[in-house]
Order: sequence, then structure tokens, then C-alpha cells
Amino acid sequence: MNVLAYLTGHTHNYSIVDITGVWQVDAGHVRGLGDTGARSTFIMININNDVVSYDTYRDDAAGGDYTLMHTGYLTGGPTPTPTPLCTMESFINTGDYWFYRDDGSDQGTAWRDLLFDDTGWVFGPSQLGYGDGDEATVVSYGPDPNQKFITTYFRHWFEVTAVSEINVLTLELLRDDGGIVYLNGNEIARTNMPGDPVDFMTTALVAVGGASESSWHEFAVDPALVVDGWNLMAVEIHQISGTSSDISMDMTVRGCRLLDTPTPAPTPSPVPGCVHHGDVNLDGIISTGDAQFAFFIILSMISPTPEEACAADCNGDGSITSGDAQSIFGAALEMDDCLDPLP
Repeated sequence: MNVLAYLTGHTHNYSIVDITGVWQVDAGHVRGLGDTGARSTFIMININNDVVSYDTYRDDAAGGDYTLMHTGYLTGGPTPTPTPLCTMESFINTGDYWFYRDDGSDQGTAWRDLLFDDTGWVFGPSQLGYGDGDEATVVSYGPDPNQKFITTYFRHWFEVTAVSEINVLTLELLRDDGGIVYLNGNEIARTNMPGDPVDFMTTALVAVGGASESSWHEFAVDPALVVDGWNLMAVEIHQISGTSSDISMDMTVRGCRLLDTPTPAPTPSPVPGCVHHGDVNLDGIISTGDAQFAFFIILSMISPTPEEACAADCNGDGSITSGDAQSIFGAALEMDDCLDPLP
């Protein structure tokens, strides 16, 4: 996929570089944390299938952390817009219970598979983490506060029924610092992490601080990855360094379930009709010939079309009798009328 982005504004210095698979743009005086005399702006471009979004961070001009200032989608590009003909349904919510592994061990890749045995893991409700004071479950960072565990692992099972009715699936992730998310073993989201394969010692790209610590990051998920019944969501959270003060993990997942489309009432087949009762030969006038035509139908000397049969039924009672023929004769002589006389 080719992406062309134009960045405009005023800056003294800027650079753009591919760092471990993630394109990063820095506009300011230095790359990395800003010096004490000027602020630095860091722009991260995220590509999720055909949706391209960006996150803009600024440092505090005092050597501190970057803060998320703005998120958005590239102008003119596609955005994840749910279809209006569905109703939102929650599958994962804040406060749900997660199994987690917080012992600093190298879990490799097997931990994110459905058949992985996590019976030895502990569990607790989200938000999970440490260091901020808003956690529902506090996880361990290890015995040394100056060499905290880099990676903590999380697993959660959730149930979906009638998955064929789910046409939009949206994931929102709260992560501090970086995170990678897997659904039924398939990677579906990567944020503030290198693009290359990672392990339990891989650090996040940038430190997350301030208001950014409580920011939610949205991702569109392919509903085809969900199965009927139980599904597994797995998350790995990575620190920026062993001295980082905190980590956080929370998640919501919502799906848009198609509404039942009302089945339109079947259109009844048109009942054979006629332009005017009495005009049996359909020539636009009622004459004695129409009366004779009606008699031929009564005597089964002629097999009429539906329109001719309708017109021969002068009184519209559903049958053709000699009385209809006589009424048609009277109508021709302007002595009688059929059901809807000609003007």
C-alpha cells in the first residue's frame, strides 16, 4: 500500500525516518526529548489495513515525556465508519477479568494461542497495571524498582454468538507504554512498538506520560477473525525502560450487529382487469357487438382473454350471465349502464 502524506507548518528543523518498521516524523529542534529552550513535536503515522491515522505528541520543553496532543485520519482517506443499519454490542468492557503473567519471564509466542495452558496465571479485573493509583488490579514489576520487568502478558476469553451478523468490530486499547494485541492468535493492533518481531526485552518506542497515560487508541478489527463461541484476546504491554514508573492495560471491544431487515410483504399478483365493463372487444366504445361478444362467451363459443372476460361481466359480480349481455346491449342503446360506464 502506498501512502502519500503532506505535513505543513513552521519549524526550525525536521526529520523523517523509518525506525524498526515505524515511520516517524520529528519537527522541532532535536530528535527525541526536547531541550530546555524549545519544544519538539513527534508525529507517528499508523497504517491499519486501508485506514491511515496519525498521533501527534509534544514534549514539555524541559526534558520530560511526550504528551499526546491530537489524533486523526489523513484527509481524504478512509475512516472506520460503522454502518448505520446495525446496533452496537459490547464484547469486552472495562472491569472484565483478565489472566496475566507478571513474572518477567519470556513467554515466546505460544502464550497468545488458543490452546495455550494459562491455568498457572493469576487473574483480576481491568484496569491492570501499577504506578498510577487508578488500577483495579495491581501487577508486579519485579523485585528491583530500577530494573522493572519490560513485558507483561494478558489473556481474556469472550463469547460471540451469531458472528455472521457482526459486520463492524472496533477495539479500543489503553496502553502504557507500548502494546501489541492478538485475536485468536492473529495480530490485530500494534501501537508505540517497533514494526519488527519483538521479544520480552523489546522496549516501547517512546515514553508515555501525562494525559497520554489515559488515552484510548482505536483500531478497526476484521470481523472474519471472530468465531462463533469463545474467542481469545491476548495483549503484551512493553515498558520504555526498566526504570519506567508505571504500566497500564485496559480494553473495550464493540461490534455492530446487523439489524433484522424487515421482509417486505409480497406484492400480490395483479388481478386481471379491464378498462371498462361492457367494452368486451376493448375498442373503447360499447356497442351491440359487445353484447353479441358476451353471448358468444356465455355459450362457450369464444375463449376470452382475462381482460375480455372482465369486460363481459357488466355488473362486476364475478360471473358472466345472460343478464350481463342484456345490460351491455342496453348500455349500447344508452338505456342501461355497466359497473363503470364509459364517459
